[in-house]
Amino acid sequence: MYDKASPEVFHDFDIYDLEAHAGDFFDAWLCLQGRDIVWTPRNGGHWIATSGATIEALFGEPALSNAILSVPREYTEHMGFLPLQADAPVHAGYRKPVMQALLPKYIMALEPIIRESARALIEDIRIKGACDFVTDFAEVLPIDTFLTLAGFPTEDRPMLRELGEQLNRPDGTVTPEQLMAMADDYLRPHVLARLEAPGRDLLSIILAAGVAGRPWQPDEAMRLARNLLFGGLDTVAALLGFVFNHLVDSREQREALASDPKLAPKAALELTRRFASALTTRVATADIVAADVQIMAGDLVLLPPLLYNLDPRCFDRPLEVDFNRDATRHLGMGSGAHRCVGANLVQLELLIVLEEWFRVLPNFTRTVGQPTRMRGGGVGSMATLPLTMSNRA
Repeated sequence: MYDKASPEVFHDFDIYDLEAHAGDFFDAWLCLQGRDIVWTPRNGGHWIATSGATIEALFGEPALSNAILSVPREYTEHMGFLPLQADAPVHAGYRKPVMQALLPKYIMALEPIIRESARALIEDIRIKGACDFVTDFAEVLPIDTFLTLAGFPTEDRPMLRELGEQLNRPDGTVTPEQLMAMADDYLRPHVLARLEAPGRDLLSIILAAGVAGRPWQPDEAMRLARNLLFGGLDTVAALLGFVFNHLVDSREQREALASDPKLAPKAALELTRRFASALTTRVATADIVAADVQIMAGDLVLLPPLLYNLDPRCFDRPLEVDFNRDATRHLGMGSGAHRCVGANLVQLELLIVLEEWFRVLPNFTRTVGQPTRMRGGGVGSMATLPLTMSNRA
């Protein structure tokens, strides 16, 4: 039996620092493979489940709570996200109205809006002949989609994007308390207005539905809005960046997507398996044993879905992107009762991007002389991805 003092499970690993791994997010995480679980002293000290089997088992462990969502723990322990930071049985009551508002029929109603926005951005890039894919596309389309869905002004995107950055990749310029206050100052008028007179946006629909057979209380509504806001600011943008960082070097797959648009749904599923980068953090509420390691009550445990998706015992040739693979078992969107409530929206957005981009711009290269950079954090992402189009009309 090992514990955090055992050298056999010690690994000096900082989720925010990629420099030791040539700046590559996935290479950094892959260095942990070969173990089942490790302890790192970084960011307050925490466990990291590293094998697919251990990650899958701990996703279903009832003694692991969602009360803390990140390392160090102070970054999210006071956020109080609903439903994300609630545990069973309370969690189900808060999750239900959110899931009902995000049923596939409602998500599919967004399809023409997302497609029109994608086409406009792609046309602008086509005319310019070059772009930084991160700032000109990946951080625009999904965040504007979320803001439209939630009924928030799209012109607020730059400011809100910075809030998301400070949650997932804090730089020390804003304290966790200040970050929550900034988010609440923005959200409060929107929440109070919707409690008084709900509209047709996502937040209004959830609040109008009530929770557990009663109206939402103002504090609960704020915690819900906080959860929706931060949940909509990073994940899809990060996924799109990593997907195109792969496709720029994969001419055969670009040509396949351009010649056969019907390939896009399977491609979207496989690319999500390969490049989903959001991390899951849990806190132990009791002493438990996992993979012959003693986890004590109060310990933080990171469950990186990407290490399940990239474990050769879970997927054959996991580092390869194979559009014909059955990737339905991937954990890129989480698992079980806490699976990402926006998973259907994520897949729709990626599907539309693959269809629309490769209809117009199948050929592009890395821009010579401009660096490509990645970032670590609670959600790994591309920081820059300069691309040059090679088929301008």
